[in-house]
Amino acid sequence: MAIVPYEQLVSEERTRQVVGAILIGAAAAGNAYAAQQSSYTSSGRYSPIAGAINGARADAHNAAMIGGAVAAGQVNLAALEQNVIKDNTVMPTEWIGGQLHIEPPAGAGNVAKAYVITVPVGDDIHEITVTQGRGV
Repeated sequence: MAIVPYEQLVSEERTRQVVGAILIGAAAAGNAYAAQQSSYTSSGRYSPIAGAINGARADAHNAAMIGGAVAAGQVNLAALEQNVIKDNTVMPTEWIGGQLHIEPPAGAGNVAKAYVITVPVGDDIHEITVTQGRGV
């Protein structure tokens, strides 16, 4: 089983943010174009009043869409910072709480498989049972 390091999770989140920004940019451009196209009358004349109204609506929608994506990206990075165990030393009397991301082994297919992850901590042994498979 591969253990996914914090740095890789951050890199994947930033990649998701870049791809999302590109897609949102394309959607915003489409909104602006559609707003201007809908500003033409049935006789083919451009209406400046309709153009201003449609443009303002498109701008507001685009701003909300971009703002939502930025906020979601910041929340995702903050959650990783707070919840994912990083590569560091835990000193006596310190503790770490959070998430440990483990990639499942490849090739399970449709067959359910069970795994036991054993984590020794001092004199204690912790066993984590994981079941992998469809519908589990």
